[in-house]
Parts: sequence; structure tokens; C-alpha cells
Amino acid sequence: MKRYRTVLAVLVLTSAAAIACFGGKKEAETTGDTGAAFKAGEIVVLFKTDTTFAEIDAAVASAGGEISERSAVNAARVIIKVPVGEEDIYVEKYAKLKNVRAADKNYEAKAFTGGGD
Repeated sequence: MKRYRTVLAVLVLTSAAAIACFGGKKEAETTGDTGAAFKAGEIVVLFKTDTTFAEIDAAVASAGGEISERSAVNAARVIIKVPVGEEDIYVEKYAKLKNVRAADKNYEAKAFTGGGD
């Protein structure tokens, strides 16, 4: 149970940091297989830190979508608008690019209250 709490705490803190970087815009939300809410029509892509703006723009032009936001904290982290319902397809496309470290749906962190054990 301690391991579960540790993993959960890391996920919550990471998600909270991503929200702080990109702001708190309200968009249409949906839920994934795990029940976690994500913004429909948006994915988050983290490029390798040595990737230039021009290389990021070229990657987006080739993989599809449109950059809607660049992180103020990490220029290699961008939110990309994609067609609603095709988030998984675009996540797979971006994850295969050589200069991408990670790609996923734009999940939102939700605080929860629960009883301890």
C-alpha cells in the first residue's frame, strides 16, 4: 500500500506541475480507460531538451495537429490540438518520432479526499 501511495503522489505532483506550466484553461473533458479526465482534442508532447523550435514545428507539421501552447517552464513541452476522438492515434504518431521523449493525452490532475488505512 505504501508503494501505491508513493506512485500516486508522484503522479499527482507531476500532473499538478504540468497544469501549472500550461495554465488552467477549461476545455471539453472526457475520461479514458482508467477513468482519469483528459481534455478532448489535446495531447501533451515532451520533446528531447536539445530539440529546437524549428525541429518541433517540423515534427508537428509532419505528424499532424497544431501547437496550441508551449510551456513557459520547458520549451520542449507543448500541447497539441488534434481531432477530438483521435487523441490515441496522435499519441502513437508522436511517440514514434526520434526527438520525442514522451507523448500522452492531456490529463488533468484532480485532488481527491479519501480515508487512510
